[in-house]
Amino acid sequence: MDKLLSAREVAERLGVAYKTAYRLIRSGEVPAMRVGGVYRVSESDLERYLEESRVGRKPPAGGASVESSAAGMDAGTTESQLEATDAAAVPPVTCGLCKRIIGNPEAAAKCECDDCEELLCRVCSGGGERFCVDHRPTREERLTEARAALVRGDVDVLVGSESAASMEQEFIGGFREQMAEAPGLVHPVSGKKLSNKAAGVVLEDDDELQRLVTSGGNVPRFGWGITHPRNARVVATVGSGREATAVVAQFVSHLTAHARDGFDCAVAGEEDVKRAIAELSLLSKNKGDVPIMAGLASPTGWDEEAVSKVSGAWGSGFSGRNVMAMLIDPRGRRVLSAESLPDALVGYRTLFEKEAPFAGRRRIKLFAEEWLLLHDSLALGMTADDLELPMDVVRDVFNEMASSGKYRFEMIKGAGWVLYPRPAEVR
Repeated sequence: MDKLLSAREVAERLGVAYKTAYRLIRSGEVPAMRVGGVYRVSESDLERYLEESRVGRKPPAGGASVESSAAGMDAGTTESQLEATDAAAVPPVTCGLCKRIIGNPEAAAKCECDDCEELLCRVCSGGGERFCVDHRPTREERLTEARAALVRGDVDVLVGSESAASMEQEFIGGFREQMAEAPGLVHPVSGKKLSNKAAGVVLEDDDELQRLVTSGGNVPRFGWGITHPRNARVVATVGSGREATAVVAQFVSHLTAHARDGFDCAVAGEEDVKRAIAELSLLSKNKGDVPIMAGLASPTGWDEEAVSKVSGAWGSGFSGRNVMAMLIDPRGRRVLSAESLPDALVGYRTLFEKEAPFAGRRRIKLFAEEWLLLHDSLALGMTADDLELPMDVVRDVFNEMASSGKYRFEMIKGAGWVLYPRPAEVR
């Protein structure tokens, strides 16, 4: 039996770049077969291709030579037209994951599975994808690896999509309730006191998914549902005319990670801040250059560099075009980056620090969901102590979680009341 060659070995035999050989295989010009999801070329097929490609070879019986075929073309046919004809005959190279057409295969990333020749488009590779559809780990495998990485200390945080969505609802809901009163707000430039009446506040809602669809951007294409965050944003315009100010609560999560994996392990950083502030600067421009006071909340927290950058911006005024930003930890409703906030603007800080009603119950649920991602069970007493909340409230939340069918809440001898996940097959 002929030896089977990989695309890299074919490239070496032909003396061409790897991606050139891969393109010849994908187009069918070099005969190949797929074994275990990867291309293989037999030595005899490769030798036959080389022989048929030989310049000036004699044509087979009844056939025309390369030279005669070329001579039979119109005299006015240009080299670029010949190249265009050849290109049209070759099927386009597509992404091994999302199947988008790859315009420049030479610059595309390659699946990281050994011996796999599939390419990944810029959107997939830029979103953190490293494998084609045949070799991409399952969600369960990725979650198992993420848990192990968290235990090893390779990552600092692991937040499930359902927990992130709950944090988003709490953050946005708390802000809306606080803005109903807008207490003690002043214009960030003039210092003039703004209206604290609900009638003087105009609220607008949207989220990043809506904005991506409207703008024709790249919407995360993997599994999506109501248990995923959507990067909601609420814009509250206080006052009118020259004295108008926009106060914005914006959730900042990594949508692609949640859509792809169902969790996120990446702490938000400076690039997330820059992107959010760029969007808010455009919003300010569209609203007639109104100043914006923004609270940016990340479910995975903010890294020290991002906090330092935004904190330093307060000394020089705006973080971006008419934008003053504060970084928020939605778990504890803490503002991380406003230590040097002028006294006159402290009212804006309180909009993001006060918990909404029933936030304590949501905090218990978030704590339990994240704990049970890494552990087998969670004790009632320990939860009440850690969160400094009444045991009766924690018990009610645990009973509510058990009623969903995903968990059991039982008295265990020697351990007390314990919450633990039900096996998937009995849910």
